[in-house]
Amino acid sequence: MKINKTLFLKTTICILAILTLLLGIFWLPHILNLLGSNNRVYIELKKPIIILVYATIIPFFIVLKKAFKLLQYIEKGIVFSNKSVDFLKAIKYSGLIIGIIYSIGLVIFLINSKMGLTGYIIIAILIFASVNISVFASVMEEILENGYEIKSENDLTI
Repeated sequence: MKINKTLFLKTTICILAILTLLLGIFWLPHILNLLGSNNRVYIELKKPIIILVYATIIPFFIVLKKAFKLLQYIEKGIVFSNKSVDFLKAIKYSGLIIGIIYSIGLVIFLINSKMGLTGYIIIAILIFASVNISVFASVMEEILENGYEIKSENDLTI
């Protein structure tokens, strides 16, 4: 039963990775070119938006990789280990990096004030989501650390 649940999550991670890669390579440049043909403002925003999105793709893929490995550990039944805690630390820091990159982008776009309200709202939602993922990973990290300590103490008493 546990393998079925983790298989679903692993499949979801793979689909997210493929979609992110395809959208980043094909859809984003195409949609920015399309918007740029209708509005001169978007031509100037094309490079900063692509740089911003591509800079966050790397930590996003780190999150996906670490989550995939954590699911493999769950399947093997070795959740309470130092490696699992390390995976969650990597997810936590990657989420923070994504939030920081989008915060810097938001400040730059606010200074240039060339983007509409919708763009600011989208970036704010991305910041909020990445920080929430980071906080959730931090809480899970503490839970796993406590569980690992309890498991280690139990192993020593036996």
